[in-house]
Amino acid sequence: LQFLQVSTANPTGDFKGFLLMNPQLSNGGLFLHYYSKDVMLRSPVARTQVVMPDKIPLPSLISATHASAPPMPLEERFAPARPMDDATFLARFRAGTLPSWGHE
Repeated sequence: LQFLQVSTANPTGDFKGFLLMNPQLSNGGLFLHYYSKDVMLRSPVARTQVVMPDKIPLPSLISATHASAPPMPLEERFAPARPMDDATFLARFRAGTLPSWGHE
């Protein structure tokens, strides 16, 4: 994690440095890869709240963008985590099978 933190650090600590590290974000039409013009420019709902992309899903750094099984109900997905030791947490993190983001 230390290498990742150092290698992706903002070199100048300002917005120019952020864009230097993330040049894809300077593409003003980037949203059109994910959203149609109808949704972004003509939808009254999109003017007042966040809407999901209608072309392709947004990229995910956490998991696959397609569900392999029906999603669990919200109350189960956001239930408090069960305590687990660090070794179990790391093993489940590597396997992508964590039940939630936290552990005790």
